[in-house]
Amino acid sequence: MENKGQTLTALIKSGVEHEPNQTIWHKAGYLLFFLMLFSPTLYQPAKAALLLLVVTAIVVCWGRTGSGFVIRPALALPVGGAVLVGLLFTARGVANGFTDGALSMAPVFVIWPLVYLLLTAGISTESHLRSLFRTIIFATLAAGIYGVLFVASQMIGSPLTKILELVNQRQIYYSDAAGSYSASFAFLSTLVHTVPFLTALLISWPRDERPPASRILIGFALALGGTVAVLSGRRALILVILSSLLIAVVFYMFMHVRRLPTKIIGRVLALGVGTVITAAVVITATDLNVAALVSSFSQGFSPAESADASIRYAQSVALWDAWSKNPLLGSGLGGTTPGLVRDEASPWAYELSYNAYLYHFGIVGVTLYAIGFAAIFVQSVRIARAFPEWRRYILPALVGLTCFLIANATNPYLAKFDSLWVVFLPLMILSVIARRIRSESSW
Repeated sequence: MENKGQTLTALIKSGVEHEPNQTIWHKAGYLLFFLMLFSPTLYQPAKAALLLLVVTAIVVCWGRTGSGFVIRPALALPVGGAVLVGLLFTARGVANGFTDGALSMAPVFVIWPLVYLLLTAGISTESHLRSLFRTIIFATLAAGIYGVLFVASQMIGSPLTKILELVNQRQIYYSDAAGSYSASFAFLSTLVHTVPFLTALLISWPRDERPPASRILIGFALALGGTVAVLSGRRALILVILSSLLIAVVFYMFMHVRRLPTKIIGRVLALGVGTVITAAVVITATDLNVAALVSSFSQGFSPAESADASIRYAQSVALWDAWSKNPLLGSGLGGTTPGLVRDEASPWAYELSYNAYLYHFGIVGVTLYAIGFAAIFVQSVRIARAFPEWRRYILPALVGLTCFLIANATNPYLAKFDSLWVVFLPLMILSVIARRIRSESSW
């Protein structure tokens, strides 16, 4: 028993060496990041305290050392531009009589980007990036273990369910008759990014170099996270996970310039085989009704067969109609559509995020934000081509961001502070690369 415990400890520690330039406030930041990943929208007082500690430490160190933390103009200008757009459309929403909604939505577009800009300044070395990646790995592993244990305890009626409920709020519904599952965990929005992220990480990280954590551990995290995603029954989550391998290959080909290397083809095939094996184990262990799952997945896109699809279709019609009345500048933040209110407490909130963005920001605002996102992808691919050694960081971040943006179309994930990190992770990577290039060129 002792040997097994030592083996598990060695597995967790493998690939996790001491990283230089890590201060206490960095570790507090990684703890905050873990909570954001594992429990988005939960434990807010604890997160607020950690965030205040980290931001204060950054500002104090910045003031004392001057050069310790750098917000580069190439990063500050676009983020500042996005904040300015948010301010203008907040003012437009208030001017149009949507004061409550505009002020409620403003933090996501005005305040939180500035906070993330400060956090980005604190990530200054490659060791910091490795620690961020490691946090993503362990958060995905924790989410996978939690989800599998909860489903298993629910199936057998174990009292463990009550203990798990104290850790993370959730709802889960299990149907023996249909043989299918529908689950809701706080961290499902995290898996939208992290499962594709880990897929791309295993593809991009060089075999002869040590990843942020053991490859075996990454594989376990990927398998467990994918299992929970399938058992959740969330169509958008399943769709992006099924697409992630193809998306990773396409991005790699863009970054590699030449044809796909044989070693990468081998990794892709290995991941495909691993996916099939994991699916077979899940189906066998849970007696999952694959036909029911496929039927539920396909019906989700038909308003005539799915209540959720019917609601989203009604939203789409209402939002298009409202947008057509002011297509260029939209309603401003907080705008609501007459006759269609999904939430009385937040009538300006809609599941169809991009339809809502078009209604709130109009063609002008959406175009400005689209240019910003396009710049992230273009610059990242350009850097990955010019500096192949950084591809291992850039590819996972872009694949995760792409999958997240796809899922965000029908779920307003980006409307929360806990999810905006998916946008700033590529910016953190580009910032570290810029610092490294400038440091090396100064010699």
